[in-house]
Amino acid sequence: MILAIKLIQDHYGDSNLPLASIYNNLGMTLKDQLKYDEALNYYEKALQIRSDFLDRNHPDVVAVRHNIGMIIFKCY
Repeated sequence: MILAIKLIQDHYGDSNLPLASIYNNLGMTLKDQLKYDEALNYYEKALQIRSDFLDRNHPDVVAVRHNIGMIIFKCY
């Protein structure tokens, strides 16, 4: 997955929607491994990027906010 991040960054830069999707997916994987702090870090990166490009009520932004909330409140 880290290679995917490098390739996306080299081609599109540090702030783009494909990179946000990779960060969100990494967050989900780390959450499943019970690595909540690392997952939260990737979710926050995904949220920052998606918020820069999409409306705050866009389903992709809402999904990341939901993921962050689930980590914070440990509802998994």
